Amino acid sequence: MGKTIGIIMAVVVVAIMFPIVMDSITDAQTTAQLDTFAGCIVAAGATDVVLTEDLYEDRVGSVSALTASGAGAVPIASTYTAATNTLHITGLGAPTPQDITVNYVYDSAAGFTGLSAFMRLTPLLMWLALIVAILGGGFMFVKGKFGNG
Repeated sequence: MGKTIGIIMAVVVVAIMFPIVMDSITDAQTTAQLDTFAGCIVAAGATDVVLTEDLYEDRVGSVSALTASGAGAVPIASTYTAATNTLHITGLGAPTPQDITVNYVYDSAAGFTGLSAFMRLTPLLMWLALIVAILGGGFMFVKGKFGNG
């Protein structure tokens, strides 16, 4: 009975810690970047800017904040073209030119061959290790209880 409670507690602890580990892996893998663009020409409330670094996983969701100097501007990261690092920004209003600031994260581990891929696999490896430990513990319990040793 005590081993069963221990196994259940281990599963609960891992389930609670899993999101923390995921955030830590992402934090270790990414670096925040701030790019400023002065005097961007705005046409129909939109413009394109070329970022210094690639967006993390080439997703617009990697942009954490956008600001623009135009009156009534509510900038939105619309699309991203990975081949040219071009971010299309909409919601800039009418004034032109505008100063734009883009806060985003990029994959700082990409310069190390295979590190990013391994870091993405770490959570899966953790779950596999937990499953193997639970199965192994259960096997050892059954063998000790019902077996010859």
